[in-house]
Amino acid sequence: MSNKEEDKLLNHNFDGIEEFDNPLPPWWVGLFIFTIVFAFVYVLYYHFTGFGPSQREEYLAEINQFKAAKMAKSGNKVDDFKEGETFAVMIDETQLASGSQIFKTNCSSCHGNEGQGGIGPNLTDNYWIHGGEYNQIVNTIVKGVAEKGMISWKPILSKKEILQVSSYLEKLKGTTPLNPKAPQGVEHKEVLN
Repeated sequence: MSNKEEDKLLNHNFDGIEEFDNPLPPWWVGLFIFTIVFAFVYVLYYHFTGFGPSQREEYLAEINQFKAAKMAKSGNKVDDFKEGETFAVMIDETQLASGSQIFKTNCSSCHGNEGQGGIGPNLTDNYWIHGGEYNQIVNTIVKGVAEKGMISWKPILSKKEILQVSSYLEKLKGTTPLNPKAPQGVEHKEVLN
């Protein structure tokens, strides 16, 4: 063995454990030095020079990108629901199928797969907490009910998607799912023209 490869026994002895003075492998030392240099360059680039975006700037850029993609998807402005605006129920089966899919994806966790209720109220009976007319249902979905834990779906769903799911809810009225939740709210009687 050469002197370079020879283990050097240190003059320590603790409970019979002997300690050798072996150098760290060169690749490990090189990696350690690289991380120190990288950290120094990183701090300079992102915190002192202003060349790199800050976390806040990256966050705001992602939010703006999300909003732009959402607006492009919906084809509408974010604030396209006007106060007092009225809507007609969609009856096209394609629109109702889309509404059903939106309901199953976003609403069924609280209102049940068939609208029978769960955490949220039963949507198949004639009792409604925030109004059972079609435009009242649209308004509830748009604004949400924060005190009950229902978010506003306006920033998430497009206007068309909100109208599709509202129309699907109109179709659910009067159905009889298994194990419906007890009625909540005020009875809503349909007015036939």
